[in-house]
Amino acid sequence: MNRIISINVLLYLTLNILNGQVDYTTQIQTIFNSNCTSCHVDGGAYYGGLDLSTYANVMTGGNSGAVITPFDHANSYLWQRVNNGEMPPGTNPDLSASQIDLIALWIDEGALENPIFTGPVWHVATTGSDSTGDGSSDNPFATIQTAIDSSNDGDTVLVAAGSYCDTINFVGKNIVVASHFIIDQDEAFVDSTILGITYDNYYNGDCADFFDGIKFINGEDSSAVLTGFTITSTFGKSPIQCVDSSPTLSYLTVRNNYTNDNGGGAIYLINSNSNLENLIIKDNSKGSHNYGGAGIFTENSFISINNSLIANNFSSSPPHNDDTLTGGIVAMNSILELDNNTFYGNSGEFYGGAIHFDTSSSGIITNSIFWENEGPEGITGVATITYSIVQGGWDGEDNIDADPLFCNPDSGDYTLAENSPCVGTGENGANMGAFGVGCGIVNQVLNVPADYATIQGAIDASIDGDTVLIHPGIYEGAYLYNKNI
Repeated sequence: MNRIISINVLLYLTLNILNGQVDYTTQIQTIFNSNCTSCHVDGGAYYGGLDLSTYANVMTGGNSGAVITPFDHANSYLWQRVNNGEMPPGTNPDLSASQIDLIALWIDEGALENPIFTGPVWHVATTGSDSTGDGSSDNPFATIQTAIDSSNDGDTVLVAAGSYCDTINFVGKNIVVASHFIIDQDEAFVDSTILGITYDNYYNGDCADFFDGIKFINGEDSSAVLTGFTITSTFGKSPIQCVDSSPTLSYLTVRNNYTNDNGGGAIYLINSNSNLENLIIKDNSKGSHNYGGAGIFTENSFISINNSLIANNFSSSPPHNDDTLTGGIVAMNSILELDNNTFYGNSGEFYGGAIHFDTSSSGIITNSIFWENEGPEGITGVATITYSIVQGGWDGEDNIDADPLFCNPDSGDYTLAENSPCVGTGENGANMGAFGVGCGIVNQVLNVPADYATIQGAIDASIDGDTVLIHPGIYEGAYLYNKNI
């Protein structure tokens, strides 16, 4: 079940050029503009459908397909044509050797619109050493904190796969801390680069103390980025703490953490304007009598959450007085903007299973799914919800109350079936939820009158292979209309 790779998030990681790494806009597009786009423009109608006027068009290619093979300039048709002098054609001057070499280098670095790394890169690996390492790729540090302490604003801390249990504090530095996921967007690195206590690193003596989480508590801004990790097994405190700071959190799996402090939350945001994107927040729990949420707690903040899964988070123990316990998100004196998120199976004993907005909070929610969240209600408080599936219904433009037809939610697969009502019904024809289509048609059981008031209503909503289950009662006649159900 792959996250949707978001160009917007990757741009957070592409702030400057590392050691001469090629920048598409300032170095490659200028070559095309000066030598190629007089012909290859406006859809490339006259020259094989190849339009070289923008990065997106270049990567789309022409009538015969892609002309760029990332990381392989020799097999990239565009490079072959400029290298052998066929392009530009005729008597037009050939590209210079340095221009051709620059295009080759750009392709071999991944053919990205912007370079990935920023500043000097400090390498970390479980095989490294804090005493003899220097942070180079050949001689990495052993701990992330040592690399952070060595860095300056604009740098990147690049962490190799493995398990790390040292507490991480950004100490006010606006840097990128990332797994190797940012090199080629391989999600295997998210799963294999783990921050927290695992069986091996605890029982092998690698963890002197319990993991105390990741801290943004010194005014870090959106250019402080944490991306490409699994964060797990904290006990007591929130594993990600953002206080008076507004970092960017992306492509993280935050799972199986337990909190019991006031507020709680696997992600704890106070006085923050953070952007959260492409996260999986699941199987976290919140205990004790203190208020808060198991997934996310936010106070005095403006938070955007996009393309994320919040699933099976649980808050237990009754609150005191007017305190709140919610499985998914608790927002206090905050505004949340949520787009393309999936909330499933979150449970709280009080004030909502998925989201609780207190009286001074509100939400703007689009293209999202709320299903099987347990509690007094799935959502409590003030929210403007549109183009979303909300179990039990919610007033708002183009909202739906219907089974989203996930491929296999019992096994943690929240991709959409081909016949899901979420496909193409979001704003501007987008899909709803955090994931795209992941399987073929899924048949369903439509209950009358629990799901549909009339037999005909259930039949009309059905597709071939479905079952209409009629519970005892008196119903008017119905017609199958040639459906095999």
